[in-house]
Amino acid sequence: MKKRDLIHSGFIDSVEEREQHASTAYGNLVAIPHPVMPLAKQTFIYMITMEKPIAWDDKEVQIVFCLGLKKNTTINLEKMYQNLTDIINDYTKVLKLIEADTEEQFHKVFSP
Repeated sequence: MKKRDLIHSGFIDSVEEREQHASTAYGNLVAIPHPVMPLAKQTFIYMITMEKPIAWDDKEVQIVFCLGLKKNTTINLEKMYQNLTDIINDYTKVLKLIEADTEEQFHKVFSP
């Protein structure tokens, strides 16, 4: 599935608008950008890692979780939010995700 098949028009603009209100860089090299309102055709999380950290407002970011929520989703998102919170608060997990070379390594860190 192509990324554009996951989002409605205006998704990127809404992410930028959200970022203008408050930074989504949470520390420990993690940012979680997302739109102001649910604008995804399907709920998803898209992860990007970078070889070196970039400046994101007043923090450095090396791993980005772009979050897209489908309006009126029936999926229980509690586990996903808990996993993201655990990662944000655990620098060791962040480093392991950045270093993950395979999907299997990623899943070992993200799904305890």
